[in-house]
Amino acid sequence: SAVSPPLAPPPGLFTALPRVPPGIFFPKGFRPPPGLSPPSARLAALAVLRAGAALPSPPEPDTAEWCIHNIFRQLKRSCGGALTSSSLSLGGCRDIRLHFVPGQDWSAGQETGTRGRPAGEKRGRGDGLLRLKLDGSGDGVVLKFCLFVGDAKRGHFVCDFSDSPVHEVSLGVHWREHLEANSTNLLLRLELAD
Repeated sequence: SAVSPPLAPPPGLFTALPRVPPGIFFPKGFRPPPGLSPPSARLAALAVLRAGAALPSPPEPDTAEWCIHNIFRQLKRSCGGALTSSSLSLGGCRDIRLHFVPGQDWSAGQETGTRGRPAGEKRGRGDGLLRLKLDGSGDGVVLKFCLFVGDAKRGHFVCDFSDSPVHEVSLGVHWREHLEANSTNLLLRLELAD
């Protein structure tokens, strides 16, 4: 008996694994709409492997984003201390962590005191600051980037990690004024500069 080919799903329904053309990379600056997660690179890799093609290497990321959800709640939990991102990649650098320090303007209005804050922890200047910490060897690693606090672009910064594994950058803007619309989320973005 002859084996019939599998039936296609009815219009509007999807198969378990969407067919993604090999080598799909999203354009610079691509961000999914609020509330949606980014397209899964894993699904694209599975589609490539099913097709029997070699997996192309993705381009080095030229932006790194950190969205601090419910920032006021997180700062209250940390007693106004620094908030730390998960590990990020930017350019050829892997394992970069960002530390957001809210600044004196925020901490002045809080009644939480300094419990829970490590001795010597700086609160930052009035606008706050961002620390970049490179985990691992920083030999010859120099990052040139622009910082975006919400939609506000901050100048060009250069961090030479061969000097020190930690660098500080002043936000230079009142971060409270740049929260995402109708939320208490703060988006921090680093974008490589030429």
